[in-house]
Amino acid sequence: RIRVVQEAGRRRSGLEWSHDSCRLAYIETDNGKDTHGELWTYDVCMDTFTFVMEDVSGSEITWSYDDTYLAFTEDIGREIVIRVLDLSAPEIPIFEHAISDTGRPQLSWSPTSNQFVFITRDFFSRRSNISIADVEAGTVTHISHYNSQYRLVEWSPDGQHIAVAADFWHSPTYYFEDQVYVMD
Repeated sequence: RIRVVQEAGRRRSGLEWSHDSCRLAYIETDNGKDTHGELWTYDVCMDTFTFVMEDVSGSEITWSYDDTYLAFTEDIGREIVIRVLDLSAPEIPIFEHAISDTGRPQLSWSPTSNQFVFITRDFFSRRSNISIADVEAGTVTHISHYNSQYRLVEWSPDGQHIAVAADFWHSPTYYFEDQVYVMD
């Protein structure tokens, strides 16, 4: 069985399932006419749509483990901003963190759903930084200092470890070495 849950005419991006597999979150814009759109959720189990927020310019959406929060990134001028919404009251983001001179951060939620780990990149040095954001406290703690080219980060389901994939450039032999690290 295939269901059409949204008609043609608008562009969707950032499609992401909730962990309970009942809801989809996505951003909807006019086809090529607008860089800002609307954040929506669709409840597959109840067949209902919920408008979450307007004037959203991002695309990467991530649900917290308990499906209470939605994190997404937005382009605001020359900065990338990570925003987190509490879906029980999504009108005002409960967490915002601006990142300058970086590409879109890749992030992973802790199983407790109150923190996420993310990677930012410095365009000039091509180095990366790993940080942990505490959504409830509103803080960001750097756990590395632009000393490698980190690419992927993932929090373990038990919350005890963070895995990171990194590229190291070896000179003078000029080759990359891809390594995976696990932090306790």
